[in-house]
Order: sequence, then structure tokens, then C-alpha cells
Amino acid sequence: MRAWRSTHYGAPLRWSQRGGGRTILYMDSKHPIEVLEEISGNTILILAGNKPETAPCIMMDLYPATGLAVLNDIDRRDGHCFRDNNPVGRDIVLAAFTIAYRRGMRRIELTDKSYKECPDKIPLSNLSFMTRGATWYETILPNLTCVNCHFLEDYRRLARQNTWRRASATISHPAIDELIRAHRIDVDAEGSAMAVLSAMKDSRQFCVFLATYLDTIMLNSGIPSLHGRHWVSELSEEMATPMKISSKRRKTRKRTIVSVSKNQ
Repeated sequence: MRAWRSTHYGAPLRWSQRGGGRTILYMDSKHPIEVLEEISGNTILILAGNKPETAPCIMMDLYPATGLAVLNDIDRRDGHCFRDNNPVGRDIVLAAFTIAYRRGMRRIELTDKSYKECPDKIPLSNLSFMTRGATWYETILPNLTCVNCHFLEDYRRLARQNTWRRASATISHPAIDELIRAHRIDVDAEGSAMAVLSAMKDSRQFCVFLATYLDTIMLNSGIPSLHGRHWVSELSEEMATPMKISSKRRKTRKRTIVSVSKNQ
């Protein structure tokens, strides 16, 4: 059933439901997101979004016996995940953490397949690491730990200290030269690679270039790709604080509707 949902969003699979329900959660008491859960054996499948049954923004498996949540997929869907069309991607991730915590999970695992579309696809883990020294998920959840990522702190140091001359050793582009002059960046100075890449990202004019050459820049810098890496983290009350949920319930024959009070 989970495999069907992961590849056939628009074609619901019909089965005799053993349990589950709907919940409306609020982020900071103003961003509502609908959560649908299906209980199958010892596993709870979580789908969340504005239309979780056909276009989920969050897909996650919960294992109550071990307190483990496995975040299978995050899709920002152009700002159509929350009922108020809140476009902030990190809020979707925080919603996933909160859903897991509120249902008793205390550990979460994820595979970082995040990407940025502008419109070309750029691995967000790599772009964030090269411009900030941390992956996108790390900026949201500071205690995230990468599994089997040997020498990660060395790579972080390289990203922050590397020069643009080394990072761009095999690359030449007139528009980048102009950008460097405009920002008065010394390409031989420590940290100049991060400065140039950050300026490119902020300008929003180098999407095709970054999609084409970011892997080469990382290779020149001696940093491996972090796209597709596996991460784990403990879940805590602090990260669940923005989400509020009431205990008022209206029973139906097959599902439970949970109403939410913004004052609660």
C-alpha cells in the first residue's frame, strides 16, 4: 500500500481500512496543513499537505514500537502545501518533525534528495553546503548527523576556506568575472569560493551554470557530493513547539476528524 501511494498519487488504492484519521495542524497558529494517517500492522503511513491523498508534500513512515520516523519524501509543490499557501520550504520540514514528535516518535531518519528548481534542478544539499558550510536540512535541524560521512568536518572546513581560483580551475565564464569585479572578491583569498558561489546564488542569474558546473566545482575543491546521503536526528519538544493541536474530536465511522483551536 505504501509503495502504491509513493508512485500513484492520483490513483487511490482502495482497501478495508484498519485504522487512522485526519488531523489539521497549525504552524505558529496560522499555517494549517492537513495530515492523513493510515495504520497498517505496526506501521503508520503519514501523508500531509493541502491535498494529502493525491498530492502529498510529506510522506513519512512511523514505527511506534521503536519510536522511529522515516521521512521518505518532501515536496514543496510551489507553495501549495499549507492551506494558506505558505511557500516556506523549511516550514514543511518542521511540520514533518512536529507530526512525528506529536505521535510519539523520538528519532527521525531521512535521505537527503532535496533539490532547487530555477528551473534547472540543483541538488540543494550541495548548493547549501558550498555557500553556507551546511546542508539545507542541517540549517533546519542543527543536531542532524550524517551516517557514514567520513571527514565531513574537513569538507566543511574546505568549503569555508577554499579559494575561487582553485574551485574554478577548469571553468571560465565572462558573467562570473563581471560578478567578481562587482563584488570586489579576491579570487586567491581564503573563503573566496564560498563568496563567489553565494553571490551567484543571491543573484538568481546562474541557475544553468550551477546546474552544469557545481559538481565540477566541488570536485576541484576536494569535496564529494552530499546528495542522497543518509541522516539521523533525535526529536525534541523544542522543534515541535511551533505546531499546535487540539484534542477535540468528532468521530466518524471510518475516520476521525481533529478540529484545531488557534488559542490552544
